[in-house]
Amino acid sequence: MSYQEFHEAAWAKLPFWQRRLAVERLKAGLSPTSGFAPPTALADWSALISEHGLGEWLPLYFHFSDGMAVRNILRSNHAGPPELRRLPVILDEELPGMDYDGHEQHNWDDTYVQCIEAACGFRELEERAYPDQAVFDFEAGL
Repeated sequence: MSYQEFHEAAWAKLPFWQRRLAVERLKAGLSPTSGFAPPTALADWSALISEHGLGEWLPLYFHFSDGMAVRNILRSNHAGPPELRRLPVILDEELPGMDYDGHEQHNWDDTYVQCIEAACGFRELEERAYPDQAVFDFEAGL
């Protein structure tokens, strides 16, 4: 499975309520008036997604810089504006697990990029069952 396929599978396992809450937290934490992030963060990332495409827009350093800030917005209420702190967090261990060479791990590393893409309006937050709990219809897809 490719890197992109792995992260798409992780996104597919994330239930609707977690997707929706993650996007709400990102929009609150990254709003131009939040004072918690550069005021143009979502607009800048939207431009990169438009130019390069889903999953392909990230500069190499992103995971260890802005990506860390995004993951912290998703998992922590220790900082940020009041509109962010009022929203519940989703801890890493509350996320659906992914198989890392036979070891199940739960972390935002697997889905935070897709959450950004959804917050920027490039992904739908469609409500559906976990893929491993749904009956797969090959004609309709998930």
